[in-house]
Amino acid sequence: MLKKNATHYVQIGNFLRAVSDNLNTRANFHGKVRDAERLTIDDPLPISEINYLLEKIEQAITQCKALELDVSVQALKEIQKNLSDSTVKWTWRKAQNEFTYWSRTLKYELNNRLFFYIPNQRASFYRNPLLDDHSLNKFPSSVRDDMEAAGNCLATENYTACVFHLMRVMEIAVQNLGNTLGITLNDQTRWDRIIGDVRQEFNEKFSKNYPDKIRWDMLFEKLEIVKSAWRNPTIHPRATYNESETMDVIMSVKTFINDLAKLI
Repeated sequence: MLKKNATHYVQIGNFLRAVSDNLNTRANFHGKVRDAERLTIDDPLPISEINYLLEKIEQAITQCKALELDVSVQALKEIQKNLSDSTVKWTWRKAQNEFTYWSRTLKYELNNRLFFYIPNQRASFYRNPLLDDHSLNKFPSSVRDDMEAAGNCLATENYTACVFHLMRVMEIAVQNLGNTLGITLNDQTRWDRIIGDVRQEFNEKFSKNYPDKIRWDMLFEKLEIVKSAWRNPTIHPRATYNESETMDVIMSVKTFINDLAKLI
């Protein structure tokens, strides 16, 4: 998916307005004589006007390239080439017609585009791994990929898909937790067995006086919350999520991952 800033579209609109306003104020496009300079729309286009149009076209080409409007770019370059050719006779009428045709080309090309708007409250989640580098560096690169995919899904209102990606992150985190404690975790379908094994192994290896035991116990409790509320239901087709519920999942997963990163 391409992320495009609306500023490019605004700049193209400004280009069209500026060119149109300039041509219309510099000459009369109704075929009548302009009293000030006795010009008609079939008089030659002054060099100053040609230079102005060339400058504006160059700016418009940059904006169209950023939006990958290839046909519009090609059409602009053709106008640019002809304006730079001294053998081509340019009149006010020809300039108006050329840019009228080009605006239609732009319109037709834009008609083939599908646009999505992401509201401000969700825009910050797009292409955002959601975790800081300290936490991300403690886990395989796939965690960053899934966290970013989760953010993209939230931004585009694919809430259940967002939770699915978050659960993939949790699977990796739990395996990492087992590795940290020296526990081999098999591919078990239910987390209650996994968490039970981890708790038991932790209690056998570390005494109640272990300095970080309280932090580990809190971590296990957070893992229980994720498991009970989200992971088990997500593997069943009947589970769906709305925006509020998905935000709860994101915050819980972020908290668990950040806390785990500090302990491993």
